[in-house]
Amino acid sequence: MTATALHGTTPAQPIATGGWRLDVAESALAFAVVGQGAAGLQVRLGEGSEPAAPARAASFLVADLDPDGAARVVTSCAPPALLMSASSVRLLPADGTGRGAAVLDTGDLLVMGSATILDDEPDRWASLLRTDPEEVRGRTENLALALLRHSSRGASVVARRLPPTA
Repeated sequence: MTATALHGTTPAQPIATGGWRLDVAESALAFAVVGQGAAGLQVRLGEGSEPAAPARAASFLVADLDPDGAARVVTSCAPPALLMSASSVRLLPADGTGRGAAVLDTGDLLVMGSATILDDEPDRWASLLRTDPEEVRGRTENLALALLRHSSRGASVVARRLPPTA
């Protein structure tokens, strides 16, 4: 899979590949790119137009998603991702290093958003931390688009871990 820039568009259908379902949404003022990473999928999102290297963006999040459920997240001046498992919701990365890793089980979600979404919707992000994870994990609509519904800026990607294939 080559990198797919989704500038200004939201796919009608989620992207399902490599053990993940990805819901993607963005405004014209941000970027969300899904492509092939070193061991699986790579998601890049941030503010403005996508630079040649995400590290050159004012704020960015890069997530590497492996077929076995491993996820590595790197952020700079962007909010951490929210990891929603069956029993908890937590930040990834959870500390100030800007780097974090976890292994997601089937059905777990990794909710990623750009800094402008957090700026526009701080209460919405805070409420996700207090939400019953099973309520969110059971939803089937495009969750990334739902995060952008009340913001005219930003980008969001929601990665759902799919069951292993035989």
